[in-house]
Amino acid sequence: MITYRKTSANDLNTIAEFSLMLYSSDNTIESLHSEIEKNMQSCKWVTFLAFDENKPVGMCEISLRNDYVEGTNGGAVGYVEGFFVLFEYRGQHIAKTLVSLGEGWAREQGCSEFASDCELENIDSLRFHLNIGFEEAGRNIHFVKHIARNNQQSNGFWQAVDTLIAQSEIVIDRPKETKHPRFDFIYPLDYGYLKGTTSPDGGGIDLWRGSLSNAVCDALICTVDLLKKDSEIKMLIGCSEEEKDTIMRFHNDSEYMKGTIIRRESEIKKIMDTLRRMETKIDALG
Repeated sequence: MITYRKTSANDLNTIAEFSLMLYSSDNTIESLHSEIEKNMQSCKWVTFLAFDENKPVGMCEISLRNDYVEGTNGGAVGYVEGFFVLFEYRGQHIAKTLVSLGEGWAREQGCSEFASDCELENIDSLRFHLNIGFEEAGRNIHFVKHIARNNQQSNGFWQAVDTLIAQSEIVIDRPKETKHPRFDFIYPLDYGYLKGTTSPDGGGIDLWRGSLSNAVCDALICTVDLLKKDSEIKMLIGCSEEEKDTIMRFHNDSEYMKGTIIRRESEIKKIMDTLRRMETKIDALG
């Protein structure tokens, strides 16, 4: 028989274990403890647990939200922050009962509205909410833009890359569509190195040269080769976005070779704007 109750301070680890399964496995039980303790001390948060005898099998967290909740009339709203039921116990209306307990608690706090959410692609959760009486209030797509902090913008890394390229000769020793001298693959773009520089393999710093007229390095690729047991940096100079994609596929085409790209997001726009202004002036003179 499944039983239900509100949590107490003794349930800290149980809540943390369910939270790992519900929210993110990147956390640890220890890292979740302080947040859970804070929630347990709040009068605007409650957690319900479901048990099969002494075994915890499900959890539901409810909060009171006073900020605007989409689809509501404002004021305090009971909100389903999350619920989770062990896989082998699903289909027994445990989640429905847990949410119902949360709804009753919200009603006791004076709420006249009860809300929840789910991700757009989570069809099972959508059906569950509709089946227990919720109505869809709207759908949102959320956006985020990563912006560099001032210390990241001014640390001089990309300026150093520009200086290194300006002071070195670009040598293309493996032109586009030529075969590697030892291995069975074709270079999809011009590949070479910076003459007079040194990389971990003892040669010059490797580079890919794209089709764009400018010689700006706006990205680097860091590779790990499991066969050679080494890691290298490749400069991407004058490469279009399509060419960058081609290079990324090239460096990830084997289980033994993997690469990731580091983009010069914050400063490249300034450089490209300057180059475009220069080209406009040249065209006007011509």
